[in-house]
Amino acid sequence: MSAERIPTEETALPRVGVFICECGGKISNALDVEELRRQAARLPGVVYAVHEAYPCSRDGQLRMQHAIEELNLERVLVAGCAPRLVEKLFRRVVQVVNLESSYLNIANIREGAAYVHSTDPQAALCLLYTSDDADDLPCVDLCVRHSI
Repeated sequence: MSAERIPTEETALPRVGVFICECGGKISNALDVEELRRQAARLPGVVYAVHEAYPCSRDGQLRMQHAIEELNLERVLVAGCAPRLVEKLFRRVVQVVNLESSYLNIANIREGAAYVHSTDPQAALCLLYTSDDADDLPCVDLCVRHSI
């Protein structure tokens, strides 16, 4: 006898939003942020993926809050600058819309990939892959899995 697991509120994946920062060209000149967005959008649980110049700007923060509310996002991943630079700012952003700040994850793709291979976009994108149980997964996937 086989049983099919029906997603319930307890077993359904949280709704994840991925916000990729172009950092005014500092990231987007070294990484194909559109390809990274497409990869993120295909990950389980991701219901929203976007890249924009400066999500840390006032307008970017408002767009993030709007997306969280309108799409009922339960987890947020910001891929951009170092957490030490933006984590407090984005924690305030998610708290305004009543999302627990512990459901925010920051992935440092600027120093971790874009700066390391600023003249080789393909190598920079490849740096975003790592090994997890012998499967190559993008760091965004690992951050999304950590968020779930």
